[in-house]
Amino acid sequence: VSGLAAAAGTTITTVATRNPVKGGDGFAALGQINATGRDLGAVSIDGDLGRILAGDATTATPGVADLTVYSMGRFGTVTGAIDLTSTIRGTVGSLIVRADIKGAFLQVIGGVDGRLDTLSVGGSMIGNSVANSGRVHSEGSMGKVSVSGDVIGGGGTHSGAITTFRDIVSVNIGGSLIGGSSTFAGTILSDYLGGGPKPGEVGGHIGPVSIGRDVLGGSDTAAGTIISESGRLGNVTIGGSLLAGSANRSAHIHSNLEMGAILIGGSVVGGNGAQSGQIESKLTMGTVTIGGSLKGGIGEKSGQVTADIDLGNVSIGKNVVGAEGKDSGQVFCGRDMGSVTIGGSIRGGTNDASGRVYAGQAMGAARVTGDIVGGAGRASGRLDGIGMPSVLVGGSVRGGKGDTSGGVEGRGGNIATLRVTGDVVGGAGVGSGTIGANQLGIVTLGGSLIGGTSSYSGQIFSTIVINNLTIAGNIRGGSATGTQDLVWTGLVHCASGRIDSLTLGGSLIAGTDATTGTFEHNGAIRAGNNIGRIAIRGSIVGNATNAAYILAFGQQIPPAGSDVAIGAINVTGRVEHALIHAGVDSFGRSNADAQIGTVTVGGDWIASSLVAGAQAGADGVFGTQDDAKFSGAFTRDAAAVFSRINSVIIGGQVVGTEFTGDHFGIVAESVGSLSIGANLIPLLAGKHNDEILLAPLIDGFFGDLRLREI
Repeated sequence: VSGLAAAAGTTITTVATRNPVKGGDGFAALGQINATGRDLGAVSIDGDLGRILAGDATTATPGVADLTVYSMGRFGTVTGAIDLTSTIRGTVGSLIVRADIKGAFLQVIGGVDGRLDTLSVGGSMIGNSVANSGRVHSEGSMGKVSVSGDVIGGGGTHSGAITTFRDIVSVNIGGSLIGGSSTFAGTILSDYLGGGPKPGEVGGHIGPVSIGRDVLGGSDTAAGTIISESGRLGNVTIGGSLLAGSANRSAHIHSNLEMGAILIGGSVVGGNGAQSGQIESKLTMGTVTIGGSLKGGIGEKSGQVTADIDLGNVSIGKNVVGAEGKDSGQVFCGRDMGSVTIGGSIRGGTNDASGRVYAGQAMGAARVTGDIVGGAGRASGRLDGIGMPSVLVGGSVRGGKGDTSGGVEGRGGNIATLRVTGDVVGGAGVGSGTIGANQLGIVTLGGSLIGGTSSYSGQIFSTIVINNLTIAGNIRGGSATGTQDLVWTGLVHCASGRIDSLTLGGSLIAGTDATTGTFEHNGAIRAGNNIGRIAIRGSIVGNATNAAYILAFGQQIPPAGSDVAIGAINVTGRVEHALIHAGVDSFGRSNADAQIGTVTVGGDWIASSLVAGAQAGADGVFGTQDDAKFSGAFTRDAAAVFSRINSVIIGGQVVGTEFTGDHFGIVAESVGSLSIGANLIPLLAGKHNDEILLAPLIDGFFGDLRLREI
């Protein structure tokens, strides 16, 4: 009818009836309708349609009022169509396909006027090896889209696709979105004005998208995808899983602007390609709910949820698991993240930042039912945000081989409450297996704090304050052999501030030094300013190679006349090979005014020193004549304040060792009182005047422990 001017606005209807004699299926296939240059009214084909050409040069008028067919492209070109490409110039009110679109391509052109107001497919959209096969495209906006079955990409580019150069109101696919073996095969795509994304371009928004089953990535770039190249993407609901294929950006959900809420009933799994199995917003993203796991793959940023700015609440029913790809198995946002709930564990992979939940700024309350475990990758297996109101880990925090792997960190922010039901364990990576923040409020560890085999592993640390720390088990430092350097493992550390209260249900146990390398502070508690109180239900246990340390500098702003560095220490068991030292910090400062309140030990005091405001002399040990008060350019020394230990109560014996050359002491300018085994040791009033041998030579043990007022 293209040559008939009178055909403009024609309504075309075909009706097929089953022949009672010859049979048939009651449908009649039509090869093509050629109304080139002519607008048509409603077109209804009671069977398959190969192709349709319609629409005049005036795109403001509908090219086809409505198009209803049983199927499109089902019989290929055998019914008379030259090819399976349909072109309609001007708006189409509705396209209703009762069964499948198979291998056919329908495009509505005319720029902004090339709208498709409604698309309804009762079956599936099926692509093949031909480009654009199984595709519906509009240059103008597309209204509501409904596909009862699947959208299946093939071997041709943009095969099995729903695409537009403008907006899509909504998309509902009852089955799966399946990527093919060519670019953009199996896709929902808004490519604003065509030609891919361009700098500064804004438009081409997609409303809510619902997929009843899975989104399966394909074997070529962007196969199996939902993409708003230059616009927003509404809520995305996937009843099954988002499963990557082998190519880059396969099983990829992308919005160049804001993205709505994400609900995935199954898992998100990355693959071999970069950004495969990725959900990405270049601005903000709403809440994210994944019923299964988030798993990385070999590709960089595979199995990832990422928003450049803010991300809403995140809930993952099972695990977050990193893999071989950098940033794989990761939840990431550049700014604020809402609450985080992980029903299983966070596990790092073999590449950097894999298996990680990371907020560039603040993070809401976080709950991990299982463990947080580092992997071989640097910063893998971590929960990171600049401050969190609360963190609950139902299992343990364990470092891995990667540096800073396996940790919870408030990165310059504060964590108000933090509970780990199990242990915090350092690994083979530097700084692995740690908990830290600028300020730590109430921290509860149900197990032990255990140093690893690399420096700075197995730590609980803060910059300004640790308010209240309770560890049910032990603090145990790491050990080293050979030529290895090992420092600061099995450590509670407040770098520039105070520890208000620390309760240890077990013991403070130092590691063993069997190395020729540097070995220090492995099994220690230290504060850059002061410690309020420490209660240890077990013992403080160092060894002949390495002392267990409790160290503090002094108050940040001491009141007039005093400078209490350590308020009180209560040890139920014994103190053995320990150094409790007030007046030192990790920055090279010293405090000649540092004071210690009450030290109570239920058991024996063995080969240990208790020191306030003093330094050892050239012999490097305390309890000898060259002990002296701190002095120097970086020493605090107020004229009206002196170092003091108020009270020492030891329930058991005080003994040294059987070795020569070692000495131990209770050393300060003044010691208020000393009780050993329920016996009060007489001391002179005042300062600088007591020197008492506390461990005389008995049964082979040398007299090497003294009280000295310097």
